[in-house]
Amino acid sequence: MNGRNCLLALWLSISVYSVTSFTIGPVGIAAYEKTRGDLDRLRANMEELKAINRNLGGAMDALRYDSDTIMVYARELGYGESGERFVRIVGLPGAAKKRVAAGQLIIYTKPGTVSDRFLRVFSLSLGLVLFVVLGVFDYIKKRSPSDEFSKDEIFTTP
Repeated sequence: MNGRNCLLALWLSISVYSVTSFTIGPVGIAAYEKTRGDLDRLRANMEELKAINRNLGGAMDALRYDSDTIMVYARELGYGESGERFVRIVGLPGAAKKRVAAGQLIIYTKPGTVSDRFLRVFSLSLGLVLFVVLGVFDYIKKRSPSDEFSKDEIFTTP
């Protein structure tokens, strides 16, 4: 019986470790799903950054080669040609400064998983508990009075 109890406890430990490691472990399903979500967020951010890059590339080309665009930006900054006069109206906001978003900052967070060491200790502890419980049951079974007395002798009152 002791060999069977030992194998059963070992089997339980290995099974619990395998299942918990596969589901909530550091490389399990939960961590995989979190990583897939992060990958999707990063891909969406890359597409957004590519769109911003295309827009800024067009604006940069316009500033390099189009004199009218340069004049518009210069006037927004408060510059003008010689001989021009500016009228500023008090109370009205000035020209809005164009700020271009540089993209979104994505911060990586580790997946909320259970450490592999904890899973090992938990699985081995569970196996030891099962081994002890089975040992106690075997001990009780060996010491039971059913071997020494019949049912009639135990339940009869003198």
